[in-house]
Amino acid sequence: MSSNPEWENIRIEHVDPRSCGTPGRQDIDHYFLQKACTVDELIEEGSRLITAVDLWAISLLTHRLLRKLDLVKPCQYPGFDQALHTTVLVLKSSRAQVAVDPLPKHLVEVTFAAHYFLKVYDLIPDNTPEIGLADDYAVLKRVMARNRTELDDIVHPPSPGNMR
Repeated sequence: MSSNPEWENIRIEHVDPRSCGTPGRQDIDHYFLQKACTVDELIEEGSRLITAVDLWAISLLTHRLLRKLDLVKPCQYPGFDQALHTTVLVLKSSRAQVAVDPLPKHLVEVTFAAHYFLKVYDLIPDNTPEIGLADDYAVLKRVMARNRTELDDIVHPPSPGNMR
């Protein structure tokens, strides 16, 4: 087989197709794009790197969470608005504001879900017509379900006469 002179001038660079075209990219946002995993695995893996600093930083962006909620069609994603409002209440709660590392699992997962919702380019880019927020919805709803008791205690604390 003879060599093709056109191919000799092309520099071939190995780029992992899972890295979104960036050689050696290792940040957390692109880490999840390379995995085919369940929602629970995505939450567990993404929560692994969340710290108190991340919780504090995301709590300062709750206005952006609420603004992005305007993009959500309630009939397409039932309960998304309630889950996001719960997320905001948890992030702004006194428990979250004084939390230190290691964070409790429910605060870690809520922080991850809020961060994931704010990202435009995640497993399904948010600007994908009709389905762009489906992954955000799945993550947020699953975090709410996994941490229902703890989140309810923050959002609806028991009254002094009804301590659990």
